[in-house]
Amino acid sequence: MKLVKIWLLIVSLSFLGGLFYFTESFSSSTAANGAEPESPIGGPFHLIDQNGKKVSDKDFKGRLMLVYFGFTNCPGVCPVDMAMITDSLKKLGKAADKVAPIFITVDPVHDNPAVLKKYLKNYYPTFTGLTGGEKQIKEVEKEYKAYAEESATPGIFNHSSNIYLMNAEGKYLTHFSPGVDAEQVAAGIRKYL
Repeated sequence: MKLVKIWLLIVSLSFLGGLFYFTESFSSSTAANGAEPESPIGGPFHLIDQNGKKVSDKDFKGRLMLVYFGFTNCPGVCPVDMAMITDSLKKLGKAADKVAPIFITVDPVHDNPAVLKKYLKNYYPTFTGLTGGEKQIKEVEKEYKAYAEESATPGIFNHSSNIYLMNAEGKYLTHFSPGVDAEQVAAGIRKYL
């Protein structure tokens, strides 16, 4: 029981830390005149997919990108969010073909392509899993205003769990905060299809 309470505390702190980081990062990205910059969230990336192939943001051009940061050894938040994303894509039916769901690991040390491939078999079939060097991943996290930091428990990361929706050109459209359900995400995506 004590172990469960510790895990709940870790997950809660992870959520709160990520939410604070995202809010602060987003606020600090506002232009000096108070207007939002053209694309405060997102940017180019060059990573490796679950098949060991080099992939860039340009490979998803023409489709909406649904981007989520997590790690395969996540004890609770990531599997729930990934299942919810899968359900939201199923609700879209054939329109889901116009969406590229992307899982970017925050733990590139452990999440190599083979690990990502095995993990993604549990979720929507068109999910692309991305990994790379630690520096590359940190750069992408920064571009997306995503928070991730290894906790006191090795291999366990505190991280934000926003889901980012990017347009067919890779520009930020909106994000879905923790706690949304599959219908809300599907409805949010439908607005941009």
